[in-house]
This record gives sequence, C-alpha cells and structure tokens, in this order.
Amino acid sequence: GGAFLETQATLQIDALPDLVVQQEAMVRVFQNLIGNAIQHRRPEVPPAIHVDCTRKDEFWEIHVSDNGPGFPMDHAEAIFA
Repeated sequence: GGAFLETQATLQIDALPDLVVQQEAMVRVFQNLIGNAIQHRRPEVPPAIHVDCTRKDEFWEIHVSDNGPGFPMDHAEAIFA
C-alpha cells in the first residue's frame, strides 16, 4: 500500500511451509506486524522487514523482524495483549 511505498520499505520472505491456518487471523497478524514495522521505523531509515521460520518439534515458529528501534521487553506483554 501507500505507506509501504512511501517509506521505501523492503520485505524479505524466506521459504515458508504450507500450513493449514485460519487465513483471516494470519492475514491480520502479518498486516499488524508489518504495519507496525512501517509505522514505528527509525527516522530517515527505510524499514527492512524479514519473515522466516524454524521447525520446533511438531510446530513451526514464524519470525517477523525489522530494523526499527525496538521496545523494552518489559512492555512486550502489554504491546501484544
């Protein structure tokens, strides 16, 4: 969308497995995480967002990271509530 292009954001997505998921919920999660990376970027630095995953026993752990300023870990529970 507009903010993605305006900020010159980049999105790198590594190979992801085919999974059975609740599509609407997963779309919302990715929209929120990518939108937050764009909104809370470092001034004058284009957002760089990376999506990858690792296998954890019978589960897949999906990671979304960015080059933003981050946040104090003691605020994580409130941020992701």
